[in-house]
Amino acid sequence: MLCFLLSTENFSSLIIYIYIFFFLCQMLSIIEDVQHHNESVLEKLWKEFQKTLQEYISSTEDKQSQYAKLKTQDEASTEAILKHCKILTNLYVSVNYYASGRCYT
Repeated sequence: MLCFLLSTENFSSLIIYIYIFFFLCQMLSIIEDVQHHNESVLEKLWKEFQKTLQEYISSTEDKQSQYAKLKTQDEASTEAILKHCKILTNLYVSVNYYASGRCYT
């Protein structure tokens, strides 16, 4: 068996395989380091996002009730404007109808 391993072709192949094995081990180590680094960065960014979100929520809580009130007022005003537009349109049509003299025929 030792003679088989020490033959030139087999020994060269063995050396190449060992080199490839160590190279792949190094690459896996590098990949794990990069993965660990990226996980750390992602965790830091996630915590920063959560902190910013909490700050936003706490700074806008009082404004949410004001917004809801203004939105309700806006919707009521929009309905009133539409109602008055319809009334004005109907009055305009009536005035034009009577002014044109059609009501007497």
